[in-house]
Amino acid sequence: GVLGLFQQVSGEFCEELKRYGLMHLGVHVEEIDALLLERTEVRQAKNWERSDEFRIFLQKKGIAIKDSPQGSTWTLQSELA
Repeated sequence: GVLGLFQQVSGEFCEELKRYGLMHLGVHVEEIDALLLERTEVRQAKNWERSDEFRIFLQKKGIAIKDSPQGSTWTLQSELA
């Protein structure tokens, strides 16, 4: 790129932005991944009330969860706007 700008692969850049956003929120990727894994186990047990508690907890931290047949993913809420 010009003057050395934009040499980073776009996926790496997006991950770096996500980590920066999380740092601003005071949350770590590892924490979110652990909570999402626990939520997946709760969903497999069909404990929908507890699953919603995880979703609400993460929403309050600025994290949005998207469920699909392939599993759950997360993103910063501002990324969805």
